[in-house]
Amino acid sequence: MGGPYERIRNSSEALGLSLPEDEMAALAERLGLGEREVDAVGEVLSYLAERKRQNKVDMYLRMSRLPLKAPKTFDNFDFGRLRGADRAAIEQLPAMANVYARRNLAFIGPEGVGNYVGSPVMLGSGP
Repeated sequence: MGGPYERIRNSSEALGLSLPEDEMAALAERLGLGEREVDAVGEVLSYLAERKRQNKVDMYLRMSRLPLKAPKTFDNFDFGRLRGADRAAIEQLPAMANVYARRNLAFIGPEGVGNYVGSPVMLGSGP
């Protein structure tokens, strides 16, 4: 980027303001602002422009309904939470022996706990 006045102009445009370089220079002269003060104004406007951009990105991510957490994989799955008689069979899932042997798998459990999500992920057609 060019000098401080160009930086102020660019940042003010990002904020939806119109502050041309010559207008800012005239204002700085009228107020007796030195180089440090003009640089400080540029820093503040740059900070506000970046904050506005980041807020916009965050809003778009929230509105997109994309999963923002790390995806669930066998590497980050907590097998210690498993209970029941079939725990050993579930712990063997990462080896994918059943898939390679072309055996059927059934994910049985209460509604809403991700039974369906596991099958497309294991078969490589899921998210």
